[in-house]
Amino acid sequence: VLENHKQPFRTHMTGDRRYEEHYTEQVVLFDGQAISFPLDRSHPKQDSALAAGDAFIEGGKGAIGVDEYGIPRHKNASIYMCFQSLFKIQPSFDHVLIHILHTDKNGHVVLQAARNAIRTKKVSDRIKAALADNLCEGSDHEEFCPLAEETFSRVHFIPRVKSYDVVKLLQRSSVILHPFPFGGSKTASDAIEAGVPIVTYPQKYLRGRMAASFFTTMALHEVSPDVAASACCVASNVLDYVSKAVRLGQDKEYRDKVASVISQRSHRIWDDKQTSFEWARFLTRALGVVVEAHELSIEMKYTPESWQEDEILAREYEREQDRWRKSTSVSEALDRRQEIVSKH
Repeated sequence: VLENHKQPFRTHMTGDRRYEEHYTEQVVLFDGQAISFPLDRSHPKQDSALAAGDAFIEGGKGAIGVDEYGIPRHKNASIYMCFQSLFKIQPSFDHVLIHILHTDKNGHVVLQAARNAIRTKKVSDRIKAALADNLCEGSDHEEFCPLAEETFSRVHFIPRVKSYDVVKLLQRSSVILHPFPFGGSKTASDAIEAGVPIVTYPQKYLRGRMAASFFTTMALHEVSPDVAASACCVASNVLDYVSKAVRLGQDKEYRDKVASVISQRSHRIWDDKQTSFEWARFLTRALGVVVEAHELSIEMKYTPESWQEDEILAREYEREQDRWRKSTSVSEALDRRQEIVSKH
């Protein structure tokens, strides 16, 4: 059915189809961000047990005080929050967190505890082991060296909160860390609503590209060239991710400027009618319903916003594709370099 349509699905980005190798199904690309959330969200009443489970505060055993959420309370502290389900925090991301903490001596990493305390402890122990491997060179690793002990005192697992408290919680942070290779979209939109800068490293596949799509929609560089997404928030490799996060964490003036520009453009990602239109266009064609795009737009009362015009979008996505190809090449080169170093 799909092959007989006069306008076939757009199934690959210009010049690069490597990501298709991961999928057995046909890959279909949408224009726009492909997911949208309403700005006016009403959350149903939640039972506290459903929201928090038996989560508990783990780590952060130093003398520094914490607020009602368990977040460090100190005027000089940089709060790097990654409030995601713990299964998204992969072992490879542990080393990113350690690198951030090692670079920013006033930095504190805040993670969301699991509903089950045993799962939280597993991740906590894994981070401890990674700290020992990275920071306790020459020791027998049976006990923490002082540097690892101090660094782990700046890792905090805080209880889950109810949905309507998430944005307020995120506002207590300096920077939101979007994990990779498995990210999220809802938490990224929550961070944008909270007005807190978010750092992301887009991956090859959909599960690691949602936050970056919001930045493409917002086009921050049109407001301020030095606050372009590629300069402040969308990393091209792991080291760039750490660098961007630490700069935002340590430089309050820069962080406030980035937050201000994001706030000026955040309205673009909410209630995005283009997302609904793209899904309707895909579903009608997948079901074999023949309808022209302009007829569908009339039926849905959809008119593209000025920034969603074809020429503007084409330039923006070409720019993003070029940036992604370069970042992939750099990332692969760094991986190869690391393999060589490890062998020697």
